[in-house]
Amino acid sequence: MEGKELIFFVITVSVVFVFMAVFFVVLIYKNYQSKVLRDKEILDAIYKTQDEERNRIAVDLHHDIGLGLNAIRFHTQAILQETSREDIEESVKDNVGAIDGLVLRIREIVRAQSTAFVSSNGMVAELLNLYGRNCEKRNIQFNHDINLNGILLDKPFQLNHFRICQELLNNALKHAHCTHIDVKLIVDSNSLMFAYNDNGKGVQIAESNINGIGIQNIKSRAEMYSGKIKFDSTPGNGFGCVITYPLKNIKEVFMTESLNILIADDHQLFRQGLEKLIKRRPFSNHIYNAQNGREAIDIVNTHKIDLIFMDVRMPIIDGIEATKTIVKAYPEIKVLGLTMLEDKESVVRMFKAGARGYLLKNTDIEEIELAVKDICAGKRYYSKELNDILLEQGISPKQWIRASSLKVELTEREIEIIKLLAQGFKSKEISEMLFISDRTVDNHRMRIYERIKAKNMVDVIFFAIEHGIIESRKSSL
Repeated sequence: MEGKELIFFVITVSVVFVFMAVFFVVLIYKNYQSKVLRDKEILDAIYKTQDEERNRIAVDLHHDIGLGLNAIRFHTQAILQETSREDIEESVKDNVGAIDGLVLRIREIVRAQSTAFVSSNGMVAELLNLYGRNCEKRNIQFNHDINLNGILLDKPFQLNHFRICQELLNNALKHAHCTHIDVKLIVDSNSLMFAYNDNGKGVQIAESNINGIGIQNIKSRAEMYSGKIKFDSTPGNGFGCVITYPLKNIKEVFMTESLNILIADDHQLFRQGLEKLIKRRPFSNHIYNAQNGREAIDIVNTHKIDLIFMDVRMPIIDGIEATKTIVKAYPEIKVLGLTMLEDKESVVRMFKAGARGYLLKNTDIEEIELAVKDICAGKRYYSKELNDILLEQGISPKQWIRASSLKVELTEREIEIIKLLAQGFKSKEISEMLFISDRTVDNHRMRIYERIKAKNMVDVIFFAIEHGIIESRKSSL
């Protein structure tokens, strides 16, 4: 009897075990299906958004750029038909005005599509710049209330939400005919709330579509980050949009490791101010102070230091030499250069010495946190001001630092020839200008290509610009 009961017990347990195993397999499979479906929905939303943005760019190019070029064409034809000098001068002025307007519009379109500005300046700065510039141009009153409570937002989210803000502004300028725009961006303990309102002509939400105010575009972007969206609009009563994002989905994931930090600067008040600013941040553990490069090296030799805020100009040993010595002995230490200057020479020398990032002393805590996060993740960090200066010249910071960090010794004659080559002169022209043979110029050219690792003239020009051999002409866009 006991044997039968034991067999029955074993069979019962086996059946229950098999049932539970099947149940969990089914559950896992359903979860997998749900995840696949969700991923597909997100991808569909991304593709749809990309198509919509391409269509909008095409419309902008056709309406604004195409019409602008036609206007220039008409003005040019008019010039050919004019007979008096006064009429020709007037037509030329009209043409110049049309070209200036076209250049400004191209610049706006390029800036609107560029991720570099949002990445370097942050969503809030670019949002205020975008709305402020366009509202001022059209006499629209722009009010804003923004408080992120020191929270760093995920960079992909910043770009995504910036596109939503662009969509809303685009519709306000083209369709709403409003005189007021209000924007709020508020962070609380669990969420970020974005609110947009204008006093324009409004729209019937149920009848709106992608080709109208782009509601589907805005919704798909908000849903990528689990944003809950609510529209409020009726004809004649303006347009409103409120999006609430869960903070856990959009917050920048910061490093969990706290760092031992050294602040090296010869100004005591600055050291004290920076220490107060960063000592309660999540990345800060213990903070040390040095008033010159010699003290910084001594502290590094006697304490475990993870990160250094290094002033460029200090007595006894400056920040550049101190950085070179420290990084050579302790390559794992991350150095952030600090200065009040914006001269490119100091930046280049700091990076050559081994610094991983560069900040101006007037920066805010948000940018300091971004810089610390990037360099501790193995990246480089370039201050907003430096980034803007380089972008205005059509140069990316990475290209600039890479080219500037080349340890190349050139003769005065080679520098002279690089300058002439970069300015577009041919070998024969250079030989005549320098009173040397064509063959000598070609030999110099070959040695220059080899020394600066250039593959073509574009590399030579870029090298010349980055090393200050020639001045870079700022882009007209």
